[in-house]
Amino acid sequence: MKNILIRFHSFFVKLPIVWFVLINLVLYYIVRLIYYPLSGILHESYNCESLIFYSLPLWLQFVLFIPMAYILTIIHFWLIFKIFRHFKYFINKNFIIILVSSLLIGISHYGQLTGIIMFFLAGMLLGYSYIVAEEKKLSPVLIVTIILFLEMVIEYANDYIFY
Repeated sequence: MKNILIRFHSFFVKLPIVWFVLINLVLYYIVRLIYYPLSGILHESYNCESLIFYSLPLWLQFVLFIPMAYILTIIHFWLIFKIFRHFKYFINKNFIIILVSSLLIGISHYGQLTGIIMFFLAGMLLGYSYIVAEEKKLSPVLIVTIILFLEMVIEYANDYIFY
């Protein structure tokens, strides 16, 4: 099992960044598809919390996604990785840092269990993207911000169309 994970990791590190971003978006969309059946099983309703945001013009919503994605990347990834890497124990324990970061993302975004699960899984993908961007010697903040921005566009475009 460990050999398979090492192969996947080396594949993602060698992959061109555009393809890595596209694969990450597809995986995010698969995680997003889990939300709807799971919310039906747990009898949780979809609540549109940002009605004021939806009342803004669509182009303005997309423009506002850029600083939102950047701030979320700084708070949930850059800051968490900086803090945890100051402790000797966590220097080579990226998986633990990704778990903590993902848990914080899940808890901070939704009060419902399905939202926590969905954003936890999405946080795992983004945390892994942060690690891969570091190994590719790219700016991890920029890469994760781009991925998060595109995820927000997909998520809110779907919500805007269907709700």
